[in-house]
Amino acid sequence: MHVTKTGILVKSWLMILAIGALSHLGYGQRYQFRQYSMRDGLLQSQIGFMGEDPKGYMWIGHLAGGIARFDGLNFTGYDYSDNKIGLGAVVDGAFDSQGHLWVQTTTGLFEFDGQAFSPYPLEQSYPLPTGLGKLDVFAPDSMFVFTPSPGILSMVLTDQDTLLIDSLPKGFEQHIAINIVKYPASGSSNLVVTGGGGFFHYQAGEFSPCPIPSPPLSGGINDVRVDSRGILWAAGISGVHYWDGTQWHDMFEEYRIPPPKSAIRIAEQQNGALWFSSLAGAYRYWDSTLVHFGKLEGLTDNQIMGLYGDRENNMWFWTQGEGMFTLKGNRFRYILAADGLESNVVMGLRPYQDRVFIGTYGNGIYTYSPENGIEGNFSAESNDLPSNQILTGYTAKNGDLIFGFRAGGFSRYNGTRWDNSNYDPQLGPSLTITFAEDQKGNLWVGDLGKGLYRFHGSSYERISTRDGLPSNTVRTVYYHETDSSLWVGTNKGTVRYKDGVVSKLPFTDSLADYTLFGVSTRPDGTVWMSLLWGGIASWDGTTLRHFTTADGLTSNVTYLHEWDTAGNLYLGTEKGLDRVVFSDQGTISDVRHYGYDDGFLGIETNGKTSWKDSLGRLWIGTVDGVMILDPQYDKLNTNAPKTLITAVEMNYEPVDWAARNIEIDAWSGMPVHEPEFDYTENNLTFRFIGISLANPENVAYGYRLTGHDVRWSPIVDYNQVTYSNLKPGAYTFQVRARNRDGFWSTEPTEFTFHILTPWWQTTWFLASSVLVALMLIAGVIHLRTYRLRKAKTDLELKVRNRTEEIMAQKEEIEAQRDMIEQKNQDITDSLRYAQSIQRAILPQQTKIKHTLPEHFIFYQPVDIVSGDFYWYAEQEGRYYLAAVDCTGHGVPGAFMSLIASQHLNQIVIEEQISDPAKILNELNERVRATLHQKNGQKDSRDGLDIALLAYEPTKHFVAFAGAKRPLYYINNGSLEEIKGDRRFIGSGLHTQENSGFTTHEIALKAPTTFYLTSDGFADQFGGPRDRKFMSSKLKETLFSVSSLPIHQQKAALRQTLDSWMVGYPQTDDILVMGVRLGQ
Repeated sequence: MHVTKTGILVKSWLMILAIGALSHLGYGQRYQFRQYSMRDGLLQSQIGFMGEDPKGYMWIGHLAGGIARFDGLNFTGYDYSDNKIGLGAVVDGAFDSQGHLWVQTTTGLFEFDGQAFSPYPLEQSYPLPTGLGKLDVFAPDSMFVFTPSPGILSMVLTDQDTLLIDSLPKGFEQHIAINIVKYPASGSSNLVVTGGGGFFHYQAGEFSPCPIPSPPLSGGINDVRVDSRGILWAAGISGVHYWDGTQWHDMFEEYRIPPPKSAIRIAEQQNGALWFSSLAGAYRYWDSTLVHFGKLEGLTDNQIMGLYGDRENNMWFWTQGEGMFTLKGNRFRYILAADGLESNVVMGLRPYQDRVFIGTYGNGIYTYSPENGIEGNFSAESNDLPSNQILTGYTAKNGDLIFGFRAGGFSRYNGTRWDNSNYDPQLGPSLTITFAEDQKGNLWVGDLGKGLYRFHGSSYERISTRDGLPSNTVRTVYYHETDSSLWVGTNKGTVRYKDGVVSKLPFTDSLADYTLFGVSTRPDGTVWMSLLWGGIASWDGTTLRHFTTADGLTSNVTYLHEWDTAGNLYLGTEKGLDRVVFSDQGTISDVRHYGYDDGFLGIETNGKTSWKDSLGRLWIGTVDGVMILDPQYDKLNTNAPKTLITAVEMNYEPVDWAARNIEIDAWSGMPVHEPEFDYTENNLTFRFIGISLANPENVAYGYRLTGHDVRWSPIVDYNQVTYSNLKPGAYTFQVRARNRDGFWSTEPTEFTFHILTPWWQTTWFLASSVLVALMLIAGVIHLRTYRLRKAKTDLELKVRNRTEEIMAQKEEIEAQRDMIEQKNQDITDSLRYAQSIQRAILPQQTKIKHTLPEHFIFYQPVDIVSGDFYWYAEQEGRYYLAAVDCTGHGVPGAFMSLIASQHLNQIVIEEQISDPAKILNELNERVRATLHQKNGQKDSRDGLDIALLAYEPTKHFVAFAGAKRPLYYINNGSLEEIKGDRRFIGSGLHTQENSGFTTHEIALKAPTTFYLTSDGFADQFGGPRDRKFMSSKLKETLFSVSSLPIHQQKAALRQTLDSWMVGYPQTDDILVMGVRLGQ
C-alpha cells in the first residue's frame, strides 16, 4: 500500500513532512519477504528484540525461548535448558562499545561473555527493578535500563559495575521512563521521555524542564527516536507524530491511515528510510512516500511487534507469533496469484492510460491499477475475447491495445470495447505472436504456423514460404524505419521484407542458427535483438555485435530485453534476469544476475512482455506473475561480508584449546596468542565464514597460508580448507570474503601459528650427528680395507671354481640351443607347407581376372598362415566374391579358414544355394556343427566375419549379405555403406529376436566400384598419436583412391598403410578387395 504526499516542492525537510497527503490509500505490489521460524532454527516464534553485533551476527531474543545467534544461514541457540540465562522473557538487548551483548529479561539484566550469560553483578544497596522494560546503550561506558517501575531512571556504568538510580522530577512520580535520546535542537543535554508523554533534559543526574510538549498520543508513548536528519519522532497507541520545532504533526492522519493506528517501534535504515511497526503492519517513510507492508504485500501477519535495520540496509521484522521476516531491499515487487491473477503465466503486458493490462495464458486479460490492484478481467466467457490463451500484447500507434491469441487471431481494444471485426478465423492468423506497424498504417501480424500477414483496414494478405520466407513459424516482426523495411524473425533465421520481396539482411547468415525473439531501437539508431539460443546482438547499420555466455551472460536463451534510464540493459531468460553494463568501447563490463534468491520470483521470463513506465520501473512478465524492477532501488551492496575464522581442526578433529592451556577469546573461541603445534600435528583444517545477511548463499572466499602458499587461492564458495603435511615453521592463515556484488573484505582475517621443529632437526643434534658420523666413517674405512683384502683372496678362489662351472654350463646351453633351433626349423617348415596348402585353396587370380577383369586384392597376412582369406566362385551365371575374417590369426585362423572355404564351396557350388543371406545362414549352421556348438548353449566366440557379394551381369544388380562386415561402394560421387548384420558366423541365430542374415540388393545403373574388407586395415595401430586407423579413416581412404584406375588402387592403399605403420608392427591379417562391376 503506497501513499505519496503531493504539494509544492520545498527545500526544508520539515516542510516536506507538512505537505498534504492523498485522501485515500492505494494497493501496492507484493514484495519478497523471507520468513524464519522454528523450522529454520529459531528457539521460539515470539521475539523481544533483534540486534547485529560488530562481527556481523544477528542476535534474536525470544520472549519464552532464550537467545539465538544467526549468521545468515544457521542459528545457534542459547536456551534456558542450559541454565545460561535464567528464567524470564528476553524483552530487549543492546551491544556496548566493546561489542558485548546485554539483554534485559523479566528477571533482570544479563551480560553475555561470548560463551554464556550471567546476571549483572550489582551492589545490593541498589537493586535493579525487574520486569518488562527497554535497554539502550547511550555512551561508551553507560547503559540505561528502562523498567516498569514508575518514577525511576536507571543507568548502569558498564566499566564500573555500578548502578545509578535517579527519581523523575516532582509531578511525574507515576510516569515510566521509556527512552533517552540526544536531540540536537535541545542543546547538549539528553532528552528523557516517559510513557505518559513527559520530556525532560537530563545531564549528570540533574533534571531540567524541556519546552517540548507531550505529543498528542492518546494512550501514551511506546518509542521515541531522533533520525539522521535531526527530526524527533514519537510512536504511540494512536499513531506516529513528528516535531517540527514548534508543534507536533500526526503523520498517520496526514496520510489518512485507517485504524488501527497503534505504532510500537521506530527504526531507521542505512539509506535513511524510517520504519514504524504497528498492529496493522509496518510502514516505511522515504522520499515523501509512506508505504504499507502487511499481508497484501507479502507478510503473513499484520501485527508487527518490532523492526530492525542492519548494516547492509536489510530490514528485519518480528511478529506476535510468526517468527521473523527480512526484506532484502525492495528492488522487486510482484503481482501474483495471491493478488488476484488466477493464471500466473503472463504472455502480454501493456500499459493503457492509468491501468496495466495483463494477458495470461489461460484466464484472459486482467486490468490492474496501483490504487486498487486487480480490478477486472476480460475473457472469452464474457464474449469480449476470442480466446483465454493470450500469446502477446502490443500498443498501436493510435494508443489502442492489440492482443494476440492462441487459436483466436487478435483483438483490438480502444478503451470501451474489444474489436475482432477485421479478423477472419478461416483465413487469418491463428497463433498470433507478434505485431508491427509501418508508416503507411499497415498492421503486420506474425503467426506461429502461417507466416506473416499485412492488415490494412478490412483487407489483408498473407506472406509465407511461397513468397520466400525461410519458415512460416514467425516469432518476431519489426518495422525498421531507417529503410522502411520489415525484419521478420522465424525459427529458421531472420530476413528483410520490402516491397513484396524477401531478401537477406547483412547479418542474416551470421545469426542463422538463432531465432529472433525481440527487437528494439536505441536513440542512436542501433538495433538490439533478443536471440533464442544466441544471447543478444546489436546492429548499427555497419557492424554486428554479438554477446553470449562467453561474454558473461547467464544464459543464451534470451526472451526479452529492456533498457533502464541509466543505459543498463536487462535481459530476460529462462534462468531469471541479467543486468548488463557496457563499457565505453561497447564491450560488456559487468553482468549482474537476479534469480529467485535475489527476489526475481518468476525465474523464467516470456517474450515481448516487458515495458518501462514513466517512473523508470521495468515491468516483466514471467511464468509466475509480473515482476516489477525499480532501478532506483537496485543498488550495489557495498558492505563486504564480516569474515571470521570459526574453528581449527587437527586431523579432522576440533582442537581442544583448554586441554593445551591456551587462552582463547570467549566470543570467537580462537586463541588470543599464537599457538604452537608439535611437528606431528601438521594436518590442519580451517573453518571460516563470511557473514552477509543480504545474500548469505552467494558469499565467496579467497584464502592463503603464508609460509606455504605463494598466492591467494582462486575464488571458492566453500568455507573450509585443509592443509596436510605442513613442514615446521611459522604460518599465517588468511581469509577474505566477497559478497554477491563483488565487494571484498578490506583486510583479511588471520590466524598465526607455529609448527615446532622435531628434535632431530635442531642445530645441536645436527652438529653432534656430524661428529659421530665422521668417527664412524673412519672406523668403517679401516674395517672395509681389511675386509677388501680378505675378500680379494676369497674371490680369486671362487673365480677359478666358477670358471670351470661356467664352461660346463656353456657346453650344455649350446647343445640345448642347437636342439631348439632344429625344433624351430621343423615348425617353420611345417608352417611353410601349411601356407602352400592355404594358398592352394585360395581362388586363382587369373580365374577371377577372367570374369572380373577390373578388380584388385590387397592381401597381407600378419603370420606365415592367415585367418583372413578371400573366396571366389561361379555358379549358374552368378559370380560370388567374399572377404572372410576368421577368429584369430596364424595357425588357429588358418584352420578356421580351411573349414569356411570348404563349406562355402559345398553350399554354393555343390548345393547351388544362390541367395547371399541363405548362404550365410547355411554356413553358420555348418560351422556350428563342425565346432560342436549346440543351440541353447551360450555362444563361444569361435567363428568368422564375412562380407559376401553376388553379381549377376544379366540382371544388372548386386546382392550382398554380411556377418559383422560391411560393403562399401561408390555412388554418385560419394561412398555408401551397407552394414552387415550384427552377428558372426558361428553364433546362435534362430532365436525369437534373431531370425538370420539379410540380403541387400543394389541395382547397377552405371559402372560401380565395390569394396570388401576384413577389420585388419582399420584396426592397425600407427600414426603420430598411437591410434587405430579406424573405419572412418578407411572409408575416407577408399573414397580418395576410388578415382584411380582399379589396378592402381591396391598400390595406393599399400602406400597409405606403410606410411601409417612407420615404427609399428602389423597387428592383424589385412584384406581389402575392390571390384568394378556393371560395364
